[in-house]
Amino acid sequence: TRLYSSPLERAMTTARAIAGATGLPIHVLDELKEMSYGGWEGRSFLEVRRDEQEAFRRWIDDPDSPCPGGESHNDVRRRIERAFAAMREQTNGQPSRVVAVMHGTAIRIAATILLNVPVLAARHLAQDNASISVFDWRGERYVMKVWNDTTHCEGSEGA
Repeated sequence: TRLYSSPLERAMTTARAIAGATGLPIHVLDELKEMSYGGWEGRSFLEVRRDEQEAFRRWIDDPDSPCPGGESHNDVRRRIERAFAAMREQTNGQPSRVVAVMHGTAIRIAATILLNVPVLAARHLAQDNASISVFDWRGERYVMKVWNDTTHCEGSEGA
């Protein structure tokens, strides 16, 4: 019933495809952006782990420790919690099916919010490009029905 997307182009490309198939308008939320990796942007985690061992270890072990010049895991969690609150407000209490087009780390952190688990549990969740994950509201909690499904990409070049 509602389609939300990060404003970043790689998410908007996917959101436009979903909008074309569903006829839903895209509601852009800045809070759905990927984690800001600051000075680590564009570098592989293998390189960062090798070259900046202490900062990398702090970032991995402490949910409040940001990437140099970027965000911490809890920064992203708070940002996505704000996005979820905005989504709830826009449904006016009506049952809804929401699609949120986001990015890898942001999706994993969003899952920790929905499942009510510690934010650092996100690093135990695999997240592939173009995957679909489904959460259902049951009573007073979310249940993960599908995680990281890429079967719709089978046979696609580059998948």
